[in-house]
Amino acid sequence: MGKVCRKCKVEKELSDFYKNNYSKDKLGYECKSCRLIDTKKYRQSNPEKIKELNRSQYVNNRQIRIEKQKEWSKNNKDKITASRKRRLAKNPHYNRKWTLKKYGLSQEGFSEMLIGQFNSCWICGSKFNKLSDVHIDHCHNSKIVRGLLCSHCNTALGLVKENITTLKIMIEYLQNNKDGWKEF
Repeated sequence: MGKVCRKCKVEKELSDFYKNNYSKDKLGYECKSCRLIDTKKYRQSNPEKIKELNRSQYVNNRQIRIEKQKEWSKNNKDKITASRKRRLAKNPHYNRKWTLKKYGLSQEGFSEMLIGQFNSCWICGSKFNKLSDVHIDHCHNSKIVRGLLCSHCNTALGLVKENITTLKIMIEYLQNNKDGWKEF
């Protein structure tokens, strides 16, 4: 048993029609092929409407998308790990390229910074044993790259939220309490 498409007048299988809850047989009046042609024509002749519709749906469904993504990630940790391993096996420098792009650095600019810092942390001076030890420090407000740091120094700056006042108080604390606890 089939159905005749209203547009092309060809009898086709029921699976060749989209669902339509408003028709008697719960199937669309036009076959999928004809519907696709019409949809493509509409999209080509109304790009601004389509763009606006897509944007509003994207904005309105943001929270739903985020929740679905979190749920999927939670249930597919093994797939995510396997995918990362495959990507790194194919391109071991993928993460570094992505990081450089994120901070607007070229490979040459990164290498220049590394040489300029004598392959060591800008703050404590410890030598970098491998590229994965290098962290790109940047201002979180202006996004300007400040230098290359070791993990410890980068973490320390992050923990004090780059607050200069806090850092000054920490220095004063260390200087004044060498001999043990003192009252304020």
